Amino acid sequence: MKRRTRKAVILVVCTMVLAALPVAGSLYYTHEQALDASQKHLDDVAARAALRVRTVLLTVEAALADSVFPARDGCNEALIRRFRDRTFSVPTVQGLGYVTDDGRLACTSYGIVDPPRPVRLEPTIRPDGSIVRFLPPAETAFAPGPTIIALHRLRDGNWLGAAFAPESLTNGFDPASLGEHGYIRVVLAGVPVATIGVPHPSAPDFLDARADVGVYQAEVLVGTGRAWALAPWRRNALVTAGVGAAAGLALAFGAAHLGRKRLSLSAELSEGLENREFEVWYQPIIDLQQDRCRGAEALIRWRHPERDLVPPDLFITLAEESGVIIPMTRWLMREVGRQMGPLLATDPSLHIGVNLAPAHVANLDIVEDARRIANEFGIRPHQILFELTERGLIDKPECREVIEALSRLGSELAIDDFGTGYSSLAYIEKFKLDYLKIDKVFVAAIGHDVPLAKLTQVVIDMAKSLGLKTIAEGVETEAQARYLRDQGVDYAQGYVFSRPLVADDFRVFVRSDRDFGLAGAVAQQHLADGAAPEVA
Repeated sequence: MKRRTRKAVILVVCTMVLAALPVAGSLYYTHEQALDASQKHLDDVAARAALRVRTVLLTVEAALADSVFPARDGCNEALIRRFRDRTFSVPTVQGLGYVTDDGRLACTSYGIVDPPRPVRLEPTIRPDGSIVRFLPPAETAFAPGPTIIALHRLRDGNWLGAAFAPESLTNGFDPASLGEHGYIRVVLAGVPVATIGVPHPSAPDFLDARADVGVYQAEVLVGTGRAWALAPWRRNALVTAGVGAAAGLALAFGAAHLGRKRLSLSAELSEGLENREFEVWYQPIIDLQQDRCRGAEALIRWRHPERDLVPPDLFITLAEESGVIIPMTRWLMREVGRQMGPLLATDPSLHIGVNLAPAHVANLDIVEDARRIANEFGIRPHQILFELTERGLIDKPECREVIEALSRLGSELAIDDFGTGYSSLAYIEKFKLDYLKIDKVFVAAIGHDVPLAKLTQVVIDMAKSLGLKTIAEGVETEAQARYLRDQGVDYAQGYVFSRPLVADDFRVFVRSDRDFGLAGAVAQQHLADGAAPEVA
């Protein structure tokens, strides 16, 4: 082959390759986008189904809890009336029953069972750390039709049972919207208890999503076939090929350009600490029974030089994953000492809450940090309230050692976002805690006719039974504050009192509270924000 011919062939081949690249890139890009969009839809369905399952399980738990007291004297008219009230007022609960310790059903929502009927109490599903166990779906004497039975053992060895239909866990969801092989499955402690739809028989041609429910080791599995996920892509692949190629090239060049000029957000966290890009804001904590400000929760904010304020939900998670959370919290505590040390020194009734991540309870460094900062700035150890989420309470020796060491130091500890994780009452009792923070999702339900509203009182009662002081988060209205005060909740924080404040503004808030009372401080703060004050 002549040189000129070879050059012509090479030119043609190169031209064909270059021409094919945008098309191939577009097809690949839109293919992945279609899969990604389908996966996000599955994740959304799983999350919404998990919320439904959580509501059902907590509603059933509340029905059992409401029946414990009248069950102390065994089967009687009072207990049967309570059973009927729960059965007819709570649609989720199909029936309740009282089972003697020898396994005989003595009475139900429908009256006395004469003679008592034997019922199966095994095999049961036993979630870790839970005082409630479950019988898989089956025909029972509790209620007509196949039901799941939630069982709670009383102190005298007898049992309370609540029956609910497997279909109630997936009510409102249609697997047909996920295609021919779409399905939704609910699992309790690894045991499937409810499934709607038909799973795809071939695993390689299968997409799925998983969502934790947050109670009783329950999770929701959602799946479908790839044919459903790629149907829109197949219809539009030819039309969008050119646009996809252009977008793919633009994104590639843009990403390369940005990659040369910018560090990753993870690397910028450490650089931001060195450059003092972080700020501490303080959200006042109010004594509901005394109408006084008793401190604040310290909230870290990142004022990025290019992004302005970066959302905490973004960088806190990244800080935990990268390990930057340890020096970040150390900086936060020193900044709290520097900004609030004089105020705390003059008013022993004030405290500042500091959030801890699971990494902090892995060793005793946080204890030494707390001791060093308290000594350096003259802060009394009890004026530092450390807040741990439920996922931070790990039942391991090192976690217990850190919590006990902080308690010996004099600092107080709170469990944050209670009710949104996996912890049961028995699990929380294992740790030496002082406060329980009621999550804002429970507070938001106050005054609304939703199942979650009934659980707010359950959480308050649980805290009292554990001897814990309570702090309600996310209080937005006067009605919520009034309800919490009437129920004996100790403290609250939220926008009805004040938004998070910079250090100078928080000191002004405390001074106004001391000089003019809480109503004056709240009114002054709302006027400064340009909003009409709503004083609880």
